[in-house]
Amino acid sequence: MKVLLTANTYYPFQDGVSVITTYQAEGLVRKGHQVIVLTSACEGRPEKETVNGVEIIRDNIRTVHAIHRGGKREYQKRIIAWSNEVDVIVNVCTQTARTDWMVPVLDQITCPAFLYLHGMTDFSWNKVYLTSVKSVCSKLWNNLRWGWFYKLQAENFRKYARVSQLHECDRGNRYFCKKYGIQGEIIGNAADGLFFEKYEEKKAEEPYMVCIANYVEGKNQMLCLEAFYRARLPKEWKLLFVGSSETEYYRRLIEKKEELEQKWEQKREISFLVGVSRKEIASIVAGAEIYLFGSKWEVFPLSIVEAMAAGVPFISTDAGCVRYLPGGVIVKNAEDMAYWMERFSEEKMLREYMGKMGHIYARRHFQIQDKVDEFEKNLRELCNKNK
Repeated sequence: MKVLLTANTYYPFQDGVSVITTYQAEGLVRKGHQVIVLTSACEGRPEKETVNGVEIIRDNIRTVHAIHRGGKREYQKRIIAWSNEVDVIVNVCTQTARTDWMVPVLDQITCPAFLYLHGMTDFSWNKVYLTSVKSVCSKLWNNLRWGWFYKLQAENFRKYARVSQLHECDRGNRYFCKKYGIQGEIIGNAADGLFFEKYEEKKAEEPYMVCIANYVEGKNQMLCLEAFYRARLPKEWKLLFVGSSETEYYRRLIEKKEELEQKWEQKREISFLVGVSRKEIASIVAGAEIYLFGSKWEVFPLSIVEAMAAGVPFISTDAGCVRYLPGGVIVKNAEDMAYWMERFSEEKMLREYMGKMGHIYARRHFQIQDKVDEFEKNLRELCNKNK
């Protein structure tokens, strides 16, 4: 098959969607297919290059603050032309220009079109959106922007040959079933083999908790930081944050750390790392005793999947489908998180038991090769029907 994938982010970006799209694209190449990825420009990377057999084409189309930027008409003409040259087109995610601009012209696409969803906007309100005026305004804007989009394009979404979802219980799957009558194919996320390989390795001599996420407000590392100071922990316990780059939120976290030290009158060992490679991240996660996750909104967080693969128990907010995963506990606030930090720090057998349960589940359900096989099977079925 000749497959065209459109994705808002791709290599060398390391966000969850990019990592997943990369292992799917490279997995198809290893199985003998030709894969082209149409994605956004990246500073320092060429307009065209081939990486691990995948042909990557970059342009200036992007989505910023829910507004699509670039040449819409030119992009639509390009996609229509591509549809005569490839066997199938895969749009990764909605709420990106690459998908949203293609949806209205699906009637003109001559090959099957596959929508690979990674969730959608949560239109409901809860306390996490009321923490600041900026957060409230952002929530209002996103609800209006995307609510209108999904309503306006209802008929067009039904023109996709197939739609996949990450989990049967995620909001996107329920929304598409209820509003459009579309039952999605479930293709969940998977962990890099590096995390499974690290399962048997010994833990670090000095125990630590770790949180891996970009330094942005939505990932809510503030919650983990506050909980760490609230928790009554032995002095040797450390907290480690890892993100892709230094941001405004990164600097706010450092300032918050200083405030909390004065408030609780205690100095704790906390590190904020950036620019860590995937290989190093796997070692950091596997060496941790506890994995922390404070995100305000998720669908199927890849970092939780990776922690499970490494056998590390997690303490997480009720984000996306995490409540359906074994190997950790769900918390509502910093007080809850602090409580479970204390319990896990005191009881090594509990940590090991929870970590093992997560690892066993990950072994059965989060293997990359299985996800690539499922993806390929869906694409082959579409291509065969189109012959």
